[in-house]
Amino acid sequence: MSTCQEDRMIYHYCSTSGFFNILRNQCLWLTEASFTNDAWENRMLDPVFEQALTGLVETGEIQRAQVGTARELYYRHSACFIYLGCFSEEGDILPQWRSYADDGQGFAIGFSSREMDFDCSTVHLNADFTNKYYLKKVIYM
Repeated sequence: MSTCQEDRMIYHYCSTSGFFNILRNQCLWLTEASFTNDAWENRMLDPVFEQALTGLVETGEIQRAQVGTARELYYRHSACFIYLGCFSEEGDILPQWRSYADDGQGFAIGFSSREMDFDCSTVHLNADFTNKYYLKKVIYM
């Protein structure tokens, strides 16, 4: 695993009850990708998947005949295996307070990206995903 070299603060905005649950349980809960409120979030990994799939065929790691099966598994079942957590690079952003922290009544908890033991390397389809947490930047437009 490639631990993030750059140690930067990332922030998780949450309600007061969410904050106290994080403290009490000493853990963050992730959301299964199929339960997000933005359908686009479930599709943003599609180009990464297709690029990785092409690479696996080109290097001979999978046979061209297996591509259809891989696509079916990914497009029909992948959200069941992907869990998401949301962080921000900034700890004081008004839309984040409004949307995720009880309209400014909650908390923005700062975490060290290195201490969270995120993997900042490239995600590969044949990777061992057991207990891996990848930190990837998402830019909303």
